[in-house]
Amino acid sequence: MAGHYSSVATSMWVTLLNLSGEAPLCEYTPVGKCISAVMGLIGVGFVTIPMGLLGSGFQDYLEQDSAKQMPFRWSLTDLGG
Repeated sequence: MAGHYSSVATSMWVTLLNLSGEAPLCEYTPVGKCISAVMGLIGVGFVTIPMGLLGSGFQDYLEQDSAKQMPFRWSLTDLGG
């Protein structure tokens, strides 16, 4: 197993294979490694981009909601004195 972690690039490749569930049963060509890395990044993009858009929309909604309630909050603090 120590041979799989001889360099940073090799370590990243073995970790990518283990995280994706694809066990290294054979040797991969450099082109195959590049294609796998690009496919992994595209797969992550399919999840992160929609989540970012949803999160941004939710944040905008919360900011608009708190801006609408702000005058009411200030009027409650003015009652005391």
